[in-house]
Order: sequence, then structure tokens, then C-alpha cells
Amino acid sequence: MTSDEPTATEPDAATLGGDLKAEASALAHAVGAQNLSSVSHELRTPLNAIIGYSELLIDQAADRGRGDMIADLEKIRDAGRHLLSVIERMLERAEDTSDQD
Repeated sequence: MTSDEPTATEPDAATLGGDLKAEASALAHAVGAQNLSSVSHELRTPLNAIIGYSELLIDQAADRGRGDMIADLEKIRDAGRHLLSVIERMLERAEDTSDQD
């Protein structure tokens, strides 16, 4: 498919962002502030690997003249960065909440 328009089975970025925020909020309430740190670590580690690997693939695609792949790889990298920032904000809020208790 050559169009950047989402298909009926492919959600757009705004929908994914809203879903991630809702899921992150639900996760924060479900695991509680004490367990959030360990859960956060378990999520951040593979996300950092995904981000790093996607950056490596972007560089390789550019070196090999595969510009057709770069946009999709950048979407993967950017989605990983976004999710990582959501997790970081959740952890900060949990720490702020625990400091107030």
C-alpha cells in the first residue's frame, strides 16, 4: 500500500496515542505505586532495544538506498519513543504521589 492514510484495520497515530495513555493510566492504577518502578523497568528495557534497533535499521536503510523503508522505520522508532515517554511520566506521577503520602 503506498498511501499514508490508515486502512480500516490500521488505526491512526492519534487513536494509538489515546489508547496508550488510557492503558498507561489503567496500568498505573492496577499495579500501584510500589510495583510501578519494577513494571516500568520491565517495559523500558525492551522499548529502548526497539528504539535502538529501529535507529540502526534506519541508518542501514539510508546507507543501502532503501528510502522506501525509512518512513515506516521512523514510525516504529517514534511510537517507541512516545510509549517510553508515557511510561516515564507515569513513573514520575507515581513517585510524586508516593512522596505526598
